[in-house]
Amino acid sequence: MENEPPSDSTIELDKNQIRTLILYNFLKKLSQKQCLEDLQETIGCQAPSFATICRWYLHFKRQGKNVKVVKSGGRPVTATTDKNVSIVREMIERDPRVTVSEIIYKLKIGSYAVQKILHEKLRVKKKFSRWIPHSLTQEQKQLRASLGSS
Repeated sequence: MENEPPSDSTIELDKNQIRTLILYNFLKKLSQKQCLEDLQETIGCQAPSFATICRWYLHFKRQGKNVKVVKSGGRPVTATTDKNVSIVREMIERDPRVTVSEIIYKLKIGSYAVQKILHEKLRVKKKFSRWIPHSLTQEQKQLRASLGSS
C-alpha cells in the first residue's frame, strides 16, 4: 500500500508538470504508447491523450527539451492604430450612416479590425442606420431627464 501512487483526487497537476513527465519518459526512451500507459498508471484521469504525447515527443525531437510553451505574439496590430481610429471617428461624425463596407474600402483594412475600432475603441453601435455611442453622455442624460419630467 505504501508504494501506491496517490489517488487522482489528492494531486492536481498543471500542464507543465504533465509535460515534464512526458519529457522524463521521452528521455528514458519509452515509446509514445509506453509513455501513455505509464502516465495512465501513474496519474490516472489526468493523463493526456495519445495525440498530445505524440505532439510533445515531436516537439522534443525537433526543438529540444523545453516544456514551457512560448506563445508568439501573433500578427502585429497594424490596423487598429490611433490614426485609423481617428479617421473612423471623423467618418462617423461627418456621416453617421456610413457603412462598415465604406470604412473597409476607405482604410483598406479588414472587417474584424473595423469592428474592433467601432465597438472597442469608439464604443459605438449601429442603431436606426446610424452609429451612436454605447452609453449616453452626461448632457444626453440630463436632456432625457428634463424631457421625461415635462
